[in-house]
Amino acid sequence: MVVGVIWALCVAPSAFAAFVAPDLGDAAAYTLLAIPDSSDAPTLAVSSDSDVAGQLGVGPGGFYNKSGSGDVTGNVILASTATSLNTGSGNPGNIQTGDLTSAIADALAASNAISLAALDPPTASFASITSTDTITGINGVSLFAVGDLNLGGSDILTLQGAATDFFIFHVTGVLNMSGSSKIVTSGGLLPQNVLFHVPTTGTDIIVSASSEAVGTFLAPHRDFTLHGALVQGRVIANDIGVTSGGEFFAFPQQPEPQPQPEPVIPEPSTALLLGLGLLPLARRRS
Repeated sequence: MVVGVIWALCVAPSAFAAFVAPDLGDAAAYTLLAIPDSSDAPTLAVSSDSDVAGQLGVGPGGFYNKSGSGDVTGNVILASTATSLNTGSGNPGNIQTGDLTSAIADALAASNAISLAALDPPTASFASITSTDTITGINGVSLFAVGDLNLGGSDILTLQGAATDFFIFHVTGVLNMSGSSKIVTSGGLLPQNVLFHVPTTGTDIIVSASSEAVGTFLAPHRDFTLHGALVQGRVIANDIGVTSGGEFFAFPQQPEPQPQPEPVIPEPSTALLLGLGLLPLARRRS
């Protein structure tokens, strides 16, 4: 049994608001998306031996800085007014100019929609999550209101749900991970169906040391730093830094459904035609 508190929400779904999984729209195409916050232009920096797999984006007026021996595997889309600098020996990715207007608008719309949904009674509330816990949601979409999420040492936060469930953590305070702490899924819950929403300004989000996490981090008004840790997921924030051997992996692609082959109807055999007395008729027609 997992050490800590196991939050089993075994009540009728009608006891909770009917939450909807957020739609990130075009923003979902990015592993890392640095977006402007009012007058604060975005920065995306990948340094040392850090690796990032997936598509990156830097919004208007932003700056992409690639240094060190690590590799970026994927496209790096810069808004027309963004600039870049590559001083390292590693692969900076396929740098190109593109329009990020819809991706940024979709990310902000998703954040606003979650904040509006959070005005309803949540699936469960936590003043803080600071130690090993297992959280089990209801069938469908669960929204958890959290003050601080601060894991350290060997803490493990296990998210228990089915493949069709979606977990939203609406975090209004600190979000930090350090040591060898982990956020993992169980029971079939998909990493891409976990989202940590940090809607307010505040301290930087830091995932450091040898910690590991899964999910989307949507924090349009904060900075995010991955310092030597590992994340399978995506980050949407103002400034994003990946350093000291940090690793980002995109969510696995879900297989496309394959069309079922049409059934093959065999021609009737000669023996069958003879048995039915139809062979002469078949020959006359041929």
